[in-house]
Amino acid sequence: MHYVNLFTSPDAVETSKKLGWDIVCSVAEYSRGLKKSEAEVLSGALISDSIRKNSRKALDSGADIIIAEGSGEKGGREASECWEVDLIVNLESVRERDRVNQRSSGLDHVMASYMAERNTGYCINLENILNTRGVRRAQTLGRIGQNIRLCRKYGVKTVFGTGRSDRWSARSPHDLILFARLLGMGDVEAKRTVTDNPMHFLRKSEARNDPDRMMKGLEVVRWGSGKPKPNRKYGWY
Repeated sequence: MHYVNLFTSPDAVETSKKLGWDIVCSVAEYSRGLKKSEAEVLSGALISDSIRKNSRKALDSGADIIIAEGSGEKGGREASECWEVDLIVNLESVRERDRVNQRSSGLDHVMASYMAERNTGYCINLENILNTRGVRRAQTLGRIGQNIRLCRKYGVKTVFGTGRSDRWSARSPHDLILFARLLGMGDVEAKRTVTDNPMHFLRKSEARNDPDRMMKGLEVVRWGSGKPKPNRKYGWY
């Protein structure tokens, strides 16, 4: 069993390893290029706008994990419809007010069904909890809890990340498991947010980089005289 943190700051990589994380993904905001991480550290690209276009550019630049920003007006919906996105983060940070009988959590039934179909996960950002206080923190916790229930209903995998703050905000995997239980998860479900579920997206990334994988359900068993062409990292679904 490996503890996997798919959403952490480049400044907190070494601290995260000392706290017990086995695999760490260093996430940086994608603009026009992507600085490749060290060999033992995964590279993650945070996409804030033009999600489909920039996701493909990030994959071509060598990103291992594509994380879409979901707090914008159209960011969450666009990200849920994009096949290239691995995780959507900050859905609960939308600026809309909560309704009387329902929270504006950034995720609805349609988006959850899209995410399940496209094998996209929901990433809980611990930074959103630690950096809020009072009513705002209670609102954030309620929104995350509602998103967890929606993801559970539609079979969307949930992962927990420490966020993009400095190394002083890094937390151990056991701390995140306790936070997940606080948000309404059972023991097994909480543990999966930092073990099995992140590993699922690592396997997705490996399949995306496999030159023998032509598309979902179609794999080359043996090549003939022709050599395989460089693998296209998107559109193979």
